[in-house]
Amino acid sequence: MSSHALPDIDALNKYLESIDGISYIVAEEGFLVYWSNDLGEEDAEKMIALAVDLKNVLTNTMGIGGEEFYWTSISIAGRNTGIAYLGASLILIVISDKKELVSSVLDNIMRSVRGEKIKCGWCGGDLTLKTIVCPSCGKRLPIGLGTCPLCGARITIVKCPLCGKPVSVMGRKIVYRRRKGDTAAGIVFLAVAIGFAVAGIIKALAGELVSLPLFLASGIIGWMSAQAFSHKVPVEEKP
Repeated sequence: MSSHALPDIDALNKYLESIDGISYIVAEEGFLVYWSNDLGEEDAEKMIALAVDLKNVLTNTMGIGGEEFYWTSISIAGRNTGIAYLGASLILIVISDKKELVSSVLDNIMRSVRGEKIKCGWCGGDLTLKTIVCPSCGKRLPIGLGTCPLCGARITIVKCPLCGKPVSVMGRKIVYRRRKGDTAAGIVFLAVAIGFAVAGIIKALAGELVSLPLFLASGIIGWMSAQAFSHKVPVEEKP
């Protein structure tokens, strides 16, 4: 018998429903339970029948037992199709034009049933079956993707869907820190700005006309100093 825990079917449907760019089918004991709106019931039933036949073939040829938790991928009508067998009774089918989406969705579901959860580094919440938002196109995606399959944008930092704080695509805490070089540059710029300012004051006290370029140089370098001191970069904290 498998030690994996079956996911809650309603929670599974809610997760799948929230992801952009996929179609899905959930069946229990060979009967349809949930399917996405873009799939007709008849087509969904045909795909479940195909999945049951495929499971029988895998069991007979590869000796995979009926209680196992695993998923496999095939192509149906040119679309990427992932079929997950969760124990003896639950079958999940995920379909998308983007192979990365199918893999990511099913990998996260398998993480969840194995207890290998993705957790937020800030709040400790379980993010495995939560979605993130692509910062470029705004589509909802499964957590863990470093590139959006729908628009191609690179994803490095997202908001935790539970606490809203910045995390990596695998849930690790993101903090903003000043780089060592920026502090040194800030000190240099500040020293130069002070030098220009002192020179201007000395000229003014001596009754000399202080030139506009001197004031401008002091102001610009002072601004550069402030930028150097305030500049911070995101850093991913390792567990």
